[in-house]
Order: sequence, then structure tokens, then C-alpha cells
Amino acid sequence: MSRRFHKNIGLLILSAAVMMLASSSSKSNGVDGFLMLVKTQVKVFNHLQTHKDLMIHCRSQDDDLLVHRLRYGEHFEWSFRVNFFARTQYYCSFEWPGATRWFDIYIGWRDDKLCDTCLWGIKEDRVCMLNTTDYIGNCFEYNK
Repeated sequence: MSRRFHKNIGLLILSAAVMMLASSSSKSNGVDGFLMLVKTQVKVFNHLQTHKDLMIHCRSQDDDLLVHRLRYGEHFEWSFRVNFFARTQYYCSFEWPGATRWFDIYIGWRDDKLCDTCLWGIKEDRVCMLNTTDYIGNCFEYNK
């Protein structure tokens, strides 16, 4: 058999393996995120119980999303494609009168399989992943 035939068989096997991985790596809504075809969206809501304005500054290793002021109930959003190894990470600092906190708002290995649109509510004592814009799901302490 020719060298060219073996090369083509190798490519065929590799393609099949990638397709199998892609189909087994779908998110909860059935959208395939493995091949980075789908953009992930993050929305961060000001849910401070004191109804104070929230200053938010989010960034990743590659992107600085600048500072934004959110009045109570408002949100800031952005979208991106998760990198190949799900190492995409965004962290945000949050500031309101008398407090400054920060949190890893998106971590690829933690969040990629959970949501295509990740909703977060910012409270004084915790950050909560939301199931809708007002229903609180899992909550986390701020980073130390």
C-alpha cells in the first residue's frame, strides 16, 4: 500500500475522532461548544440589596473590558469564544460605596459546560449564577 493511502487513512481516523469528541462535548442546551463555533455570552447584573450603583471592571489575559457603572437592576454583557482547551478566564472587580471585591466570573473548565449565556447577580456578600435574570442559582464567595 502506498504512503499516500496511509496518510489519507490517518486523516480520516483523526477526523472521526474529532467529530466524536465534538458530539460528546455538548453543553446543556445541546449546542456544540467544543469546536469554538458558539460564542459564550456573560451578563452581570447589579443585585446589590442596598440599590447602590456598582462599578464593574472585567478583563481576561487578552481583553480589558473597561470600567462600567451599573445602576440597580442594570447589567453589563460581553461575548467571546472559549479557547480550544477551555482555559478562557475572565475576572471582574466590583466596587460600591464602602467595598471592593473581585471574582473569577468566567472560568472555562468550570463554566463551559454550564452555559452559553452565563448570568450572574452581584450581591454584597456573594456572587450568584442565575437561572434567569432574577432567580438565584449557585452562589459563591468573592475571591480573597
